[in-house]
Amino acid sequence: TTLTYYSTALHLLGYPEKALQNVQEASDIAFAVNQPGSIYASAAFMSRLYLARKYYAMVEKLVAPALEIAKENGDTFIIGLLSYYLSLGHAHLGNEPAVYKAHHIANSIYKVYKSYRPAFLAYIADACRKLGKIEMGMEIINDSFKHIYNTGEKLYQPELYRLKGDFLFLQQKPLEEIQECYEKSLAIAQSQKDRWHELLAAKSLAQLWIKNEKTKEAKELLTPIYDAFPEKSDLIDLQETQDILKDLDSI
Repeated sequence: TTLTYYSTALHLLGYPEKALQNVQEASDIAFAVNQPGSIYASAAFMSRLYLARKYYAMVEKLVAPALEIAKENGDTFIIGLLSYYLSLGHAHLGNEPAVYKAHHIANSIYKVYKSYRPAFLAYIADACRKLGKIEMGMEIINDSFKHIYNTGEKLYQPELYRLKGDFLFLQQKPLEEIQECYEKSLAIAQSQKDRWHELLAAKSLAQLWIKNEKTKEAKELLTPIYDAFPEKSDLIDLQETQDILKDLDSI
C-alpha cells in the first residue's frame, strides 16, 4: 500500500517510469502474498497512471480482474473506484455513455467518502473534451472550482485550469481568457512543485502561442521545462513536447 501511494507522488514529481515500476512492484508483492486489498489497490493506482499516460485500452485489461476480487471481498470503495476508472477508459475510447457513468460514480464516491473530488472531476472533464462534450465539461470544471473554493482542496488544480483553457479555446473565446487559464495552471503547478502538470500547462501555452505566431516565446517557455524534466521517455505528452521543440528549432 505504501508503494502504491508513493507512485502518485513520483508521477507528479516528473518520474512517470519510476512511478509505474513502483506500483508494478507493489502489485507483484500483493499477488505473491495473495493479499486482496493490496491487489485491487495497486490496480486502481496503476489505472490512474495508465490514464495519465493515455494508455486507455490497457485500463480494462487491468481493472476487470481486480474488480472481481473487490466484489468477492465486498470492498465498496474499491468497487466504485475501479468502476470509475473502467468507465473513464471506455469514455476515452469513444463510449459516450461511459462518461456519464464515470460522473455518477465520482459523485457517489464523494457523497460517502468526501475525498479526491477535484482529481475525479478533472479526469472526467478531460474525457468530455475528447468526446467534444464542451457544455458538460465546462459544468464539471465550474463545479470543481466551487469545491476548491469551499474546501481549500487543491489537488489537480493546475489540470483544472488547463482544461478550462482547452474548453475556452473550443468555444472560440478571446485569446486573453485562454492564455490566463494556461498561465494560472503553470504558476500553480510550479508553486506546488508538480512537474507533470507544469509540463502539460507549458505545452498547452506554447501551442497557443505558436498558433498566434509567438514562436520565440513558445520556445523560450517550453525548452527549459522539458530539458529539466527528470525522465525522458516515450510517453505521449513528453513525445509531443519533444516534437513541438523540434518543429520550433526548424523555424
